[in-house]
Amino acid sequence: MIKEKKSFFILVGERSGEEHFLSFFSKLKSLCPEVDFWGIGGDDMAAQGVDLFTHFRDLSTMGFSGVVSKLKFYLDLKKSLVSEILKRNCQDVLLVDYQGLNYQLAKELKPLGVRVHYYVAPQVWAWKPWRAKVLAENCVNIFSILPFEKLWWKQRGLGDHLTTVNHPLLNSLKNKGQINSTRKSSDAISIVFLPGSRMSEVSHHLPIFEKMIRILKAQNYKIKTTCIFADHLPKSWSEAYCSIFDTCLGQSQLEEVLSESDLSVASSGTITLTLGIFQVPTIVCYRVSWINAFIYRAIVRYAGPASLTNIIHKKMIFPELLQESCEANNLVLKVKEWIDAPEKLELVRQELVTTRDKLLGEFTDPCEKIIDKMK
Repeated sequence: MIKEKKSFFILVGERSGEEHFLSFFSKLKSLCPEVDFWGIGGDDMAAQGVDLFTHFRDLSTMGFSGVVSKLKFYLDLKKSLVSEILKRNCQDVLLVDYQGLNYQLAKELKPLGVRVHYYVAPQVWAWKPWRAKVLAENCVNIFSILPFEKLWWKQRGLGDHLTTVNHPLLNSLKNKGQINSTRKSSDAISIVFLPGSRMSEVSHHLPIFEKMIRILKAQNYKIKTTCIFADHLPKSWSEAYCSIFDTCLGQSQLEEVLSESDLSVASSGTITLTLGIFQVPTIVCYRVSWINAFIYRAIVRYAGPASLTNIIHKKMIFPELLQESCEANNLVLKVKEWIDAPEKLELVRQELVTTRDKLLGEFTDPCEKIIDKMK
């Protein structure tokens, strides 16, 4: 008699979550070959054997206003997911980041007898701290990829519910953040631009980058510019803006570029941790629509750094230019401060040396803890 495979649902809502999940999925599959994995994800998950119920491109939104405009879609999706999970007699689900939908699913699935594993804990220390208790009550595992979060949970009597694991970047980076020797003083300054992974981010940032480059060149600064475009963005976007930069490349060449870069201008996000690991001095910028900025300021009380590198180091190593301050002239001023004083660049690099150590958790990955709860 053929033994029926166990059903295991996974929800990954965007590309960064897919990358995090895939950093340990091969190991998870090898530990439980009797399991049938299905859910929401992207092309790479499908290529590795996950049966896609829905592609995460259908979930794509940007900011609070984007979520509101698709609220009915999300409510209908949640209802259909719960129905399908029950139909397939699914005993375990893995929710990866994507806190809006995943938080709601966690609350709904626990009373139905489904074991909920949550990977990439919501940043409850930044806003909506009461979610920590709710998640603790509804999840059998909560995994944090930012080890400093453990203390926050402990201080609220919830430390036993949270397990810290190595940040997936430590597993996925090929050369582990090895950097080249200091550039020669006669070389042009090499600047890598990282405009973001969402179309709305890129559309806001690229015109600002273009103006910044034109100003620096008009002031006779010798610079070499490279832009890294996310692979899933339409090629028409990179083609339309490639004339701005000396070189335009895809994500597969990111590590090679970073190992040779003097500094970076980057959208806020996980990429700032990669830049920290590679010890690349970075100016962090972020600009969204005025309505999203207004809503964010109205409901989020967190007033600390935006960049994850600054957060884990507990100091402003990377300058941050957010919303109104994210404009070309301000970027030019920050870049010139570093170009005109190379010793400042070196000081930033030295402050970044411990970035990797700050991303080490109690476990290498979540696999063993997940398997343990499945028994």
